This record gives sequence, C-alpha cells and structure tokens, in this order.
Amino acid sequence: MRKTTVLLTVLALGVGAWAADNAVVGRPLAVGQARTPGRSNTAGGTDAVVIPHLLSYQGQVTDTAGRPVPNGVYAITFGIFNQDTGGTEYWTELQNVTTKYGRFTCLLGSVTPLDYLPQEGSCWLQMQVHPDPAMTPRIRIASAAYAYMADVANSADSARPKGYASGDLTGYYPSPTIGTGKVNSENIQDHSIRGVDIAAPCSLVTQVGNPNAALMIRALNTGNGIRIDTADNNGIVIHGTRNDGITIFRTGASGVYAYNIHDYAIRGSAVLVGGYFQAESARGVGVYARTYQGVAADTAIHADGKGIASGGWATGFDDGSEAPCIVSAERTVIASGSARLSAGRAEIRLPEVFTKYVRSDIPARLNVTATADAPGLLVAERRGNAGFSVRLRRIAGLDGTDDAAFDWIAVGVLEEPSSEPVPDRER
Repeated sequence: MRKTTVLLTVLALGVGAWAADNAVVGRPLAVGQARTPGRSNTAGGTDAVVIPHLLSYQGQVTDTAGRPVPNGVYAITFGIFNQDTGGTEYWTELQNVTTKYGRFTCLLGSVTPLDYLPQEGSCWLQMQVHPDPAMTPRIRIASAAYAYMADVANSADSARPKGYASGDLTGYYPSPTIGTGKVNSENIQDHSIRGVDIAAPCSLVTQVGNPNAALMIRALNTGNGIRIDTADNNGIVIHGTRNDGITIFRTGASGVYAYNIHDYAIRGSAVLVGGYFQAESARGVGVYARTYQGVAADTAIHADGKGIASGGWATGFDDGSEAPCIVSAERTVIASGSARLSAGRAEIRLPEVFTKYVRSDIPARLNVTATADAPGLLVAERRGNAGFSVRLRRIAGLDGTDDAAFDWIAVGVLEEPSSEPVPDRER
C-alpha cells in the first residue's frame, strides 16, 4: 500500500468561481476547450490578465514503511468532491506522473479542464495511485490568501450580491422584489409603457373632482386621442356614470369619428335622454347627419317613435340652401306667419322654399284666421309659388276695421328629391 505526502498550491484561485480568459466572469468553457496563460485584450481595448485554471500539485509517494517508491512513471487519478467522504464528484482526471525519490509535480486540470469548483470551504481532493484503491482521508483544498483576493478583484464586476436588498428592492438576494410604492412616474421612462405591457382586462379606478378626469389624453400632434381598431363587440362602453361619461373639447377635427362600424357608429341608452348635443355658437349645429355619399333620397336621421322639435325642422336642398319651416314625413312643407290688412288688403310673400321647391302643379293650401274683429271674411288668393294676397270681403251689419290683424298658414308639396349628391357645406 502506497501513501502520498502532499503539497498543494492553489494559484490565483477563488474557490467557487473562475475568471474567464476574456475577463467575462462566470461564462463556462466548452468541454475540451483549452486555456492559454498570458494576457488578452478585452472588447474595450483594456489588457486583462488571463488566470490559468490549473492547480499546481506537489507530492511524494512512499510505501507503507515511509520509504520513497522507486523512480518511474505512475498512473494517478485525481478527483475533487464536495465532502470529505462520499458526496458529489465535481471533477476528475487521470495523469501519468514521473517520480524522483518518490517526489512529483503536476498541474491539475491539464488533462480535463478544471472550470468549476463548489463554493469555498467545500472542496476535497482525492487521489488513487493505480493499481491501489483511493487514498483516505481526502485532502481539503484551501485558497492562498492573496490568490483569493486576486480572484475577488477580477470577478467583482459580475459577482452576485448577497444578503438583504435595499433601495427600491426588498427581500433577500438572489430573489429580491420591488418594494411597495417604488414604481412611480419618476422611475418609469416617458413614452416607454405600451399596450402590450398592460394586462387585460385593465380596470382604472380613481376618485377625482370636476374638472379632473380618471384618464386624460392630450395629443399634441396630428394623431388621434383614442383609436379603437377591430373591436369584436363594442368599441367603448360607458356604464352608470353620474355625470358625463365622455367629455371632448378643443378638437381640431371631429370629437368622435367612427367608420367601418358594423352596426351603430354611436349607440346610446339612458333613463332620460339617449344623446345630448349642443352647439357652442349661435350658428352652430347640435347634430349634423349626412346620408350615404350625400344622396338626398337616403335617410339621414330615422326615429323609431316620436320626433319632437321645439324650434321646428329645417330641410336642405341640392344647392345647399335650407328651408326655415316645418317639413312633414309626407314631404309637405308648412310655412306660417302673421300680418295686418291695409285698406282691406295684404300681400304675403312665401319663403324661398316655396318659390324654388314646392310643386306648381299641386296648389298650396292656404289658411287665414283673423286675430281681431274684421267686418267680413278674409279671402286668400294664391299668386303662384311666390306668395298670396288676402282681401276683406265685407258682410253687411258687421262692425270692424279694414286693417284687422290675422295669422296665416301655407302648406305646399315638395318636388321629388334629386339623386345627385348634396354639395359639401361649411360646418
């Protein structure tokens, strides 16, 4: 039985991590890849010392009586374990060493690359001089103090932190988490959050007072404030708001622009009013509706139920003009007014809609009602589409004045609509 006296020297070894030959710490070598001692140039142009991944090993092989073995070549298997007995073998290699007076020197890792060692304090070297069994006890490996410090300095840039995290982090390394309230506007780069970063469904719950809003979007260029593309159901759903669901003002073009919608561009349902539109100027329009491609025969507004217009309805025509009167569903136009007789006669001029658009082959219906005592009947006589005259037909025995006041109503039938598009008008 042989035994070995050992002198083990660790050169520039920080047990648990090697320094890579290109100064990038922690990247393992491929199996069989060799390392060349010397100096290398990093990507930044700074020379870095290449630390050889070799252990210088010196020992003496003796027999059981303590006498050196004869000079010669002996096959020795070296292995590194994480325990003094049993455990896991991290590395092994077989070398043929030459002894003189029993002494020999070799470089561990010169046959099988020695690229990894377990954490410090957990390395034991085992040797087997063939054909004898492995020697016991194993030899514990320790780093030389300055060699350990050299490796720490070499790997400082990439060493993993340990202990309790601080700053914006909480918990312990290697798995700390972001602390509560640490993610705020100061820690988020502007314009860095995208839609793909937000999980769906996303609920925005907040309490703000008027005129603030839970979400405010201000597009300072020509882009859209909100764009909804390819919604299989509803684009925007507003449910149970106490005041305004959506408020839009100071838009360069349309406040809400919807196109390529399968059913309804805007659909509203409310307890009192389905939709409320108000112009902000005296000549503004609360609701502006156009038919398909501006064809007058199509329906711009359709109401299922009563349609109430306290100010009356106005209709437009091919030349862009409007009728300042009421237009019924049967395309009859109704104009009305008040006047007074002068010496028993009055001339009434009808609105332009009668002059241009009322059918001349269907007589307009005229109704005149005196609002003051008149000494007879008021008779209306039409003068084409331009207007009509009112005269007093006296009745004997009636008292009254020849300049009595009266109200009038004229009902005409509009011409058939044109199929030509209505010209665009300034809105």
